[in-house]
Amino acid sequence: MKFGRNKVTGLDRYLSSWRSADDPSKGNSTYVIDPSGFPQLLLRNGLAIEFRPGPWNGFGFSGVPQTISNTV
Repeated sequence: MKFGRNKVTGLDRYLSSWRSADDPSKGNSTYVIDPSGFPQLLLRNGLAIEFRPGPWNGFGFSGVPQTISNTV
């Protein structure tokens, strides 16, 4: 699966929700990559941003706290 924007053709690929379980037409929620500045993921409900984990710095998303694995 490809995700993001092709800078040559301008084609933007993103994930979108279904309208309902029985209707596969495009719903309100979308998960897109915002290419302005540092790349960052955005979960949108319509035009409102619901979740933004921060820009990708090459190792992880800077707006999400580091998770420590449980060794128990």
